[in-house]
Amino acid sequence: MEMGAFFLRESALREPRRVKNGGAYSLGPRPLRVARQPSHFPLERKAVTRLLVDDDGDQHSAENKLVLFRARPLEAWETRTLLSLSRDPHERVRDCATFALAARDDDDPVIRQALIDRIDDADFDTRCEALWGLARRQDERALRPLLNALKGDVVGELLVEAAGFLARPVLVDALQALQPWWDADPELLADALARCRGESAGSDRRWNLLPANDNRA
Repeated sequence: MEMGAFFLRESALREPRRVKNGGAYSLGPRPLRVARQPSHFPLERKAVTRLLVDDDGDQHSAENKLVLFRARPLEAWETRTLLSLSRDPHERVRDCATFALAARDDDDPVIRQALIDRIDDADFDTRCEALWGLARRQDERALRPLLNALKGDVVGELLVEAAGFLARPVLVDALQALQPWWDADPELLADALARCRGESAGSDRRWNLLPANDNRA
């Protein structure tokens, strides 16, 4: 999988849109949500390190880290740095780092554990991304919290896609209950339902499971 392409896909199509039972609402533009492909200006390792370690726990330090997420492609980040940033006190930083970990194609137990640590995060987007990343890895520990999240009053697209990744019959009822009101991406919902029923998805959507786990595409 092209990691940079994953960043473009996320920033272009999901800002993210959540849907609330009873009507959709917009969160407004979120230009710093994840990194875009860089303008290829050089960032010396020392400068990057200085921005990451100069952390007073304030908004300024969070903005420094978010600037780095905008400037650097996913493949430029070391896993250990993303692991540290996924535990950052600032929710936007955790959000970006968790997505970056979830989108990687390496299936490392350390990454899985980092995602497990974020499924109860206080930030909605971070929780969704953690579940999404675990579902891509076919990790059964995502199943119960995902089922509970799909029954919530606010359901994001990443949760529905995570259900499609896991493709488990136990998720069918929760997905069916979304049909009367969840209008963020009806085609995605239909595809996720089909996969959970063991049927072929109706669209040509590509289900980007990790290669080692991709036996349901």
